[in-house]
Amino acid sequence: MKLSKPTIPWVSNQTGTWITPEQATSARYWVEHLRGAVRYADCVATLASDPGRAFVEVGPGKTLSSLARMHPAVTPSQACVPSMRHPDDAIDDGAVVATLLGRLWAAGGALDTARMFPPSERRLRVRLPTYAFQSLRYFIEPGVGREADAPSGATLLDRDEDPSRWFWETVWKKHDADEPTTPAEGQRLTRLVFMDDIGVGRRLLERWRADGDDVIVVRAGDSFQKVMGLSGTEVLGDASAAHYLLAPEHGRSGWDSLVRELVSGGRLPDRVSFLWLLGDGEAFRPGSSWLHRNQERGFYSLLFFAQAWAAEGLKRPLHIDVVTAGMQRVANGRDGDDEVVWPDQATVLGPVRVMTRELQGVTCAAIDVDARALLRKPSPSSRIVEAVRDLVTRSADFERRLDLRTLGAAAVAVAAVAAGTASAAVDAIAVALHTELSAPPSSSIVALRHGRRAVEELRRATVPDSEDLPLRERGVVLITGGLGGIGMAVAAKLYEVKRARIALLSRAPLPQRPRWPETVRKLGPKHPTCKRIAAVLELEQQGAEVLLVHGDVTDVERMKQVVAQVREHFGALNGVIHAAGVLKDDLMLQKSQADVEEVMAPKVYGTLVVEQVTRAEDLDLFVVFSSTSTAIAPAGQVDYVGANAFLSAFANGRRGPGKTLAIHWGVWSE
Repeated sequence: MKLSKPTIPWVSNQTGTWITPEQATSARYWVEHLRGAVRYADCVATLASDPGRAFVEVGPGKTLSSLARMHPAVTPSQACVPSMRHPDDAIDDGAVVATLLGRLWAAGGALDTARMFPPSERRLRVRLPTYAFQSLRYFIEPGVGREADAPSGATLLDRDEDPSRWFWETVWKKHDADEPTTPAEGQRLTRLVFMDDIGVGRRLLERWRADGDDVIVVRAGDSFQKVMGLSGTEVLGDASAAHYLLAPEHGRSGWDSLVRELVSGGRLPDRVSFLWLLGDGEAFRPGSSWLHRNQERGFYSLLFFAQAWAAEGLKRPLHIDVVTAGMQRVANGRDGDDEVVWPDQATVLGPVRVMTRELQGVTCAAIDVDARALLRKPSPSSRIVEAVRDLVTRSADFERRLDLRTLGAAAVAVAAVAAGTASAAVDAIAVALHTELSAPPSSSIVALRHGRRAVEELRRATVPDSEDLPLRERGVVLITGGLGGIGMAVAAKLYEVKRARIALLSRAPLPQRPRWPETVRKLGPKHPTCKRIAAVLELEQQGAEVLLVHGDVTDVERMKQVVAQVREHFGALNGVIHAAGVLKDDLMLQKSQADVEEVMAPKVYGTLVVEQVTRAEDLDLFVVFSSTSTAIAPAGQVDYVGANAFLSAFANGRRGPGKTLAIHWGVWSE
């Protein structure tokens, strides 16, 4: 076989970069190419280095183009499009090709119009705008002139000089749901429902279809698929209806496919109900975890759906309801045993709160149900014993009271009691949710408890003039993010009030102490590293004992070493201040999963790690630093809002040693 030099540049699957003439003409290369791994990700990265390059998948389906789109090196401006439909897609081949050419042209490619539009065909020119207008007027109308020194009349908010009025707290107020929305004559609502696994969605589906609503069902699966009247008809209630499967762990590609399918089918929803977070236990797919299951079915599902919805340029009202279980504490111990069961679901509050600020026409609400009602099981000391005693007492033959038939009947009775209890809880939740999800759309945070409905509000908090800090004198406190401005300020205050001994944790270490003078001399006093050195020296000059430790707060093994190092140096650990955090502003439509993980890591994963490695310590306090962004929900901070919402839920649900507190700080000046 003759091996020739390539005449067209191409990227090698073996090396992940451009093929060379020497490789193309080498038999050894082709042997290694046949036997070696395919370095697809490296190939995509090489091609994506040219910002003007587009990716076209040649072959049936869109697996490779979807993988390319997920690559972090591929930017949103680089098109990744399939050239052929999947065999199961009922789409005209001509429409697929036309879509391909249109997307390539929109990405800057050239069209061979002579081949596309033969001269024998008569074409009419249609005048179109140069871009997709948003139908919003931004022109600044001429105002009324006035003299430069004339008062403007604008109302400015002055700083409140009374520190006691700076504090606010979350409260829950009883508020019944508004009357259900009644569609106009001849109209019906189109609902998109992400079905749970415990039967709440099935009960809602029956009610909505009885109301005349058009319901589109999406269930969690292994990949995105459109299923026509196959399995699951007992859930769907209609053997001829189509429903969809979507893999929440596969990133955004499935969401783009879902929204495109809804657009092409003319079934755009008026209301979306996310029920994926409901469950009666901590079940998750092999190789995953309960935490990641909640993030995939919660935060990321909302984020990817919002991105896919916006990518289609849809201009229509849309209301989204997200149903969670056990992420809120409503009663604060005054009404039953209300508690936070799954605080990691609280990250959904990031998209819930921010989406309404960034997407036109979208409203979003979060509805939290009582997770304990779903988890509650019959007590062995009551229901099971009572069921067995009842069967034994009713037995005619005392000597055979505990024969196999009697015990079998007892087991059936106990199972029936358990099934009845679970079914009753699901029924009650479905009834309450039907009322809630039929009410007029509003962006609100709601909790359903014990047959009552509460809405989250903010009120001014009353702070005692003097409250003793719950920390022993000369207690040892570990501060994560300790070299930041907020960490150093807290360290100084702890020493001032309690003569605390301080361990400052930072991700990257400072230079070794003997090199500090040289470092300051070379970099100058205004360099961030030199400012941190100066802050540590100032704290020590005040008399504080300071230990500098470093490590990634999300690394369990390293954090175990840090705690051991603190105990070895000071002899104890009595408090934790978790102040580590990353802020990375960007609109949610531009956020990648890597961007989100960078923000989530210290506040979500880091908090869980710190709690795990200090659980056995004699702690007086465990404080997490959250942010007022959870209430303000600024545009561009969907991940930051979600991460801080988790901190609040974590503090409400923690049952470890010491007083647990979440403090929502405003903007700090470093």
